[in-house]
Amino acid sequence: MVILLQNIILIIRIGVMVLGGKCFFIGHRDAPFEIYDVLCDVIEQHISEFGVTEFYVGNHGSFDFMAGKVVGVCKKKLELPAYFDGSYFPEGQEMVPYRVAIPRLNRYMIAHSDFVIAYVKNITGGAYVSLEYAEKLQKQGKLHVWKLI
Repeated sequence: MVILLQNIILIIRIGVMVLGGKCFFIGHRDAPFEIYDVLCDVIEQHISEFGVTEFYVGNHGSFDFMAGKVVGVCKKKLELPAYFDGSYFPEGQEMVPYRVAIPRLNRYMIAHSDFVIAYVKNITGGAYVSLEYAEKLQKQGKLHVWKLI
């Protein structure tokens, strides 16, 4: 059995106990570095105001890299140990064909999160489809979507 390591979601916990909300990131792999400061402010707000203690970050491109970096910086600022706490690979994901693995994993993570932070500028592609799904769940009151401008 081959496990596609690029489809693993990284888990970064902010609190010692996992009692707060869960946040997942959706964004383009070519997101510009100019959004870094805004992303930092939004993540800090999710920690301080919304009580988010778990962040789930993919590993495809610049948006995921920036999100993971900012959460790591926030952990350091709060003087909490470790930058990266582990990885998550939902059961059955290894059986998914490569071409649909990322969209399926995104859908799963959105459905199991309380918050989504998104940077989506293009109206096509996987990030856009994932954002549409998250907004549908938001209308049903199942999660909160925060879009970066």
